[in-house]
Amino acid sequence: MMTKGSLSLLWYALLPLLAAGFQVLPQSVVGSCHIHSHTALSVNPNAIVEPEESERRGISPNQIKTLRKEASKRLARKLLVQRTFENDNDSFDEFLQRVCQDLDDNELVQVRGVSLEDKRLVYQSAHQLAYDLSVVLQRGITVVQIQGHAVTLFSPSSDPKKRKMLLRTSFQEGAWTPREKAPRDHRGQIVKE
Repeated sequence: MMTKGSLSLLWYALLPLLAAGFQVLPQSVVGSCHIHSHTALSVNPNAIVEPEESERRGISPNQIKTLRKEASKRLARKLLVQRTFENDNDSFDEFLQRVCQDLDDNELVQVRGVSLEDKRLVYQSAHQLAYDLSVVLQRGITVVQIQGHAVTLFSPSSDPKKRKMLLRTSFQEGAWTPREKAPRDHRGQIVKE
């Protein structure tokens, strides 16, 4: 579900593209749920930044598991940064700027109050929030966990020296090959030679 504030933020983000002659239909913006986070929104070819190798692959399920453990540890120690979205006194753009600042400082943030009016729209709203934040920050945001009306978001710091969480992986490009299946007889039993 797209709120009025998020729609205006998307229009402000896409306004330079429209001015440069790139046309986006309003129906495609309103109906969009989640576009891959590495899509460049800039028309200038010099401004397109090539993502790192780890960002191209995305975050593996084991890394998400590690992030969930870290989030629960920080929550237990009261170190996890939590933001609550209230429609009464906040504008959506100011709220996004505060969450972006928290993501820059801490890399792991929990946003509470996502889609309080309808529980069925929490998943879609959480991913829309992650997309809106990725447009503002111009880097990928990962939804780590959705619990109730709270969503935990992760984004590595843009400065490699400021990164607090280092996600390790044993992934090597092209190193894994499937093992050949053992020969079997007509009953499906493995034939020993």
